[in-house]
Amino acid sequence: MQIAELETLTTKVNAALSPIKVQTSNDNHKMESTVIKMTEYQEELNNDMKKLIQVKRETKEIIDTVTNDEYRVLLELRYLSSMRWEEIAVEMNYSIDHVFRLHRRALKVVKLPAA
Repeated sequence: MQIAELETLTTKVNAALSPIKVQTSNDNHKMESTVIKMTEYQEELNNDMKKLIQVKRETKEIIDTVTNDEYRVLLELRYLSSMRWEEIAVEMNYSIDHVFRLHRRALKVVKLPAA
């Protein structure tokens, strides 16, 4: 579940509750369970974000080793800015075919760190 959905569950008001007969134990358990799920999901998202940031950092370090400015810009647009090929072609003022050619050439000069 997404966080927004879980938050909705935690704040949902049941209009059908009778003012005479109110059972809170079930509602409290449901609320507690929902809050726990929200917390777990938030922690999972935070961990995923940390991993993504680390991967982006490593990717930038690799791209920064490329000495050809044209190749480096193309790789940054694609892998750091997550631009689509068509957007890169427009940004660099090249045809999409030329962007693909440059990309192939750029990948040939990229030096990946030893595993």
